[in-house]
Amino acid sequence: MKDRVLSYLVGMGAFALSLWIGLHDYARLEDFYFYRLVLNLAQGHGIIYNPDEAILPTTGPLLVIPTSLILRIIAQLDRFSPAFIPYITLALLAIGYGLAAALLYYGLRRHQFTHLEGAFVITAWLFSWPTWASWNAPTPYTLIFILLGLLYWEHDRPRIGGLLAGMALLVQPEGALGAIALGSYTLTKGWRYWHTVWIPIALWGLWTAFSYPDGIMLQQPLTTGDMLPNLLWIGLGAGMVWLMRGADVPDWGWIWPLWTALEIGSRIFITQQLVLVQSLPLVLTVCIGVVWVSRRLSNPLGQWGSRGVALALIAAFTILNPLQTEANLAEDIRLSQTLYIPRSHSLLHDRSVGIVAEMIDFDGALYSLDGAYSPLVSDYVEREDYTSLIIALAPDYIYFNSVEGPLAGYSLRDSQFKALRYRKELDVELDPGQREGDQLWIRYGAISDFGPTRTAEFAFSPDMRLVSYALTDLHQGDVLRIRLDWELKALPEAPITITLTQSAESIVVEYPVSNWEPLKISTTHALSLPTDETSIAVTVGYRGGEFGPYHIRD
Repeated sequence: MKDRVLSYLVGMGAFALSLWIGLHDYARLEDFYFYRLVLNLAQGHGIIYNPDEAILPTTGPLLVIPTSLILRIIAQLDRFSPAFIPYITLALLAIGYGLAAALLYYGLRRHQFTHLEGAFVITAWLFSWPTWASWNAPTPYTLIFILLGLLYWEHDRPRIGGLLAGMALLVQPEGALGAIALGSYTLTKGWRYWHTVWIPIALWGLWTAFSYPDGIMLQQPLTTGDMLPNLLWIGLGAGMVWLMRGADVPDWGWIWPLWTALEIGSRIFITQQLVLVQSLPLVLTVCIGVVWVSRRLSNPLGQWGSRGVALALIAAFTILNPLQTEANLAEDIRLSQTLYIPRSHSLLHDRSVGIVAEMIDFDGALYSLDGAYSPLVSDYVEREDYTSLIIALAPDYIYFNSVEGPLAGYSLRDSQFKALRYRKELDVELDPGQREGDQLWIRYGAISDFGPTRTAEFAFSPDMRLVSYALTDLHQGDVLRIRLDWELKALPEAPITITLTQSAESIVVEYPVSNWEPLKISTTHALSLPTDETSIAVTVGYRGGEFGPYHIRD
């Protein structure tokens, strides 16, 4: 009974700390990612980052769905304001951190940790917040389900434990790794845990298959602050595992190192590099491992002296990577306080998602010029074909810097963009959050969606052919956009020029060699809507020669 009371107190302390941090404007990029999914679902678009891309985001529905339902219910109140939404999500996540802290402390006491040892782990865990926590990320609920799975398994209810641990996947994909690590421990007493752990995984698979026909969106790896603390944590975790080999560590204690190894290994497999991001199991490995390793010292003074040194190191790491919003993100948030983008409009930008942080009711498509969160944008960005990207998206607003960045030197008044009729609305330097050379462009040309893909199969040369094309609706809007799908046998040795001619209008665009890799690509073009049924001639220029034309007729 005493342990439960103390667990409640620990949970309330973590809850209060979470609220305090959230109310002091601490934010990370991942916070806005979760918030955007919740807002889109609450407004009826589904669990998606952008309303027009049916792409599976790498997060689970278990936290997004109830949060969005609460928002929809509260939104019916007479005095509801969209400004309340961040505080509602803040309270829900704070509850998660409180429950996670309470369950962790209770679990440590069940495994023979003294009150002081449990207090040490919780304190170290909270000190290391910048390493494992993102405020609006579902991390605490992932830990809750793994700890509940462990608790029910130890109460000889392995099937319920397996079901609960499997539900961690429905909170965030990394939860599946925690369920697997826990499952390796349960194998010491049979397979009953595994009889149910697959059920949430199967539900997640069905939900994915039917809800996201356009594929999977791997969330961009996020790194924050100085890389030194992240490297130190990985080194400290590896050293702790080495020291734990000689300590009297029970079987359940190896769940956290195994989970850490699975997490780091999966990230290396997916990204082909060592991605340094927040890691909950890494921090738990260090915090809990310190207690076991220090127990090897027979002198109690030595035990607590070593733990004090460990806590000081963790505090030092926290000082190196403090709880503060990164400068670039803080600048973007300031910009969002003065920049206005109407709701249900689309925005292409070269900042972070923080650019709409203060636009509470913004629910339009949001595209970043680094390709984050959008496979469509990422395909063009990887080839550095920003001309095709702008025309393919034809966003209502484009915000970029003309001095540095991916669109440096671009002018939306150039001939390839002329039909879209972009007009520059902003070119200032002194407003909060803005940089020298920032520009805001607004599209005034009316556009329509692309129609079905049509077969072309026209060879411009033995090494280059036009496979297919697509046109936007000729009966709506005043801009004709054309997507050309190309296939090459080898990379060209010089730039390729594509010319589209319609009546007296010609659009000429030169594409450097880098734009043609991979060898199957699409380019997009914009023309004024034709007034008659004249065809559009497509010609290709290469090393002074001209090939074609291929005539596109509606």
